[in-house]
Amino acid sequence: MVWSNCDDPMVDLLAGVYGNAFKKLRFLAVADSPRLTDRALASLCDVKGLTFLDLSGCNIQGAGLRVLREYPRLSGLMLPSTVQSTGVEFLKPMHDLTVLSLPCPSIEDASLAVLANMSQLERLDLNGAQITNMALIHLRNLGNLLYLDLSWTGISDVGLKMLDACPKLNILKLRHTEITNEAGKVFASMKHLKSLDLCATKVTNALKECFEPRLPQLEELTVEETSISDAFFCGCSTNAAITTIAFCCLYAAHRRWGEGDCSVPTFRGLGSNWNQDHGCWNAISVRCSRVEN
Repeated sequence: MVWSNCDDPMVDLLAGVYGNAFKKLRFLAVADSPRLTDRALASLCDVKGLTFLDLSGCNIQGAGLRVLREYPRLSGLMLPSTVQSTGVEFLKPMHDLTVLSLPCPSIEDASLAVLANMSQLERLDLNGAQITNMALIHLRNLGNLLYLDLSWTGISDVGLKMLDACPKLNILKLRHTEITNEAGKVFASMKHLKSLDLCATKVTNALKECFEPRLPQLEELTVEETSISDAFFCGCSTNAAITTIAFCCLYAAHRRWGEGDCSVPTFRGLGSNWNQDHGCWNAISVRCSRVEN
């Protein structure tokens, strides 16, 4: 069942109207309901068979999450950014989760201790959490993790070294973090990595040295808002598996406004998407079977 723009009275009403049918729900999404608070979750305590719960976009602070202990079969949980660190404590019994979204600014390193017993996790979203490198210690038991989003966090190169505990990782998002070329050594050890998002990080063309020939399985690379230029892409003969490259080069815009003598990348072999009106490259995803000189 999927609802949107719900509030507390509406959830109470629906629970009453649907009665026994409501109690048999397996999938429930009440996303994008900013008027839905912790109080409404009390109406869901009888939905014992729930396997997926999406609360993203709601106004859940955390106290109402005590209802989660009523869901022994829950495997997917999407929480809103409003959840406080105290509310995360209610996740401790959730040993069978395979999907967990915690994009909560109030979450700190210690909050992630609840992940210790979630060895079945395959997808973890920590986008925007106020965590540092120390938080990744709590990922040491997540050997089944396939997807990890650490965007907009305080993670740096040092912290990424702890991801050796996640050997199956194939999608890694690091947008707007302090990642530099030093992280290339960690990327090179990720044998199953297929998608890497480095948007707005501090990587440069020198990162290429760590990519070849160690990441032949990489299919998608995002380097928007970085200093990556032609020198990185041209001649990447060992990266023939790449099918998508997303870039947004700001050099041209800088030069237009007189901010130094910046070279204008052409990304030969990737096609062109020059924005004449704004004097800069558009953000695009380019499909190619192989990057040529």
